[in-house]
Amino acid sequence: MVYPQAGERQTTLLAGPRWSFRPKTIVPYAKLLVGGGRFDFPYGYGYGNYFVVAPGAGVDLRLGQRLQVRLADFEFQMWPGFTYGSLHPYGVSAGISFQVLGSSRTKMSK
Repeated sequence: MVYPQAGERQTTLLAGPRWSFRPKTIVPYAKLLVGGGRFDFPYGYGYGNYFVVAPGAGVDLRLGQRLQVRLADFEFQMWPGFTYGSLHPYGVSAGISFQVLGSSRTKMSK
């Protein structure tokens, strides 16, 4: 997230598991991401690096073995050690994903 008028910026690098429910055509999922965030304070006053936890959920629409449309993805970030009290940015996104290598489904034999 960037506010160019004041020079404020929030960037994160997060990773974690994602759990899909009923992986058919409509695929709802939940996720829990953890990692680091950098906050550049307005007007060049400085920056800080912080621990970030981000639960989230969403829904994908499967259009084939390799193509999915992300109908909605919601993420709520928690920056518990932020300098001026806990910070809680959140966002909603949508998009398309395409798998280049491998198979999107693992088939198990009995």
